[in-house]
Amino acid sequence: MFNRKGHVRMAALSFFAIDELDMAASLRMTGHRLLAELLFWSITLVLLLEDDVAMLAMMLT
Repeated sequence: MFNRKGHVRMAALSFFAIDELDMAASLRMTGHRLLAELLFWSITLVLLLEDDVAMLAMMLT
């Protein structure tokens, strides 16, 4: 009556397509998180170095 093999094949293909989409979304989210952390730490480092450079300039003048 019904072609169950075709249904199983479609379900497997749908699962793999969803799994690939999830992996792409996960990689994209990881990239965004990495960029956010890089931005945060670079701003923190610049602010710390700015303070040290200003203190060094005051000592040398």
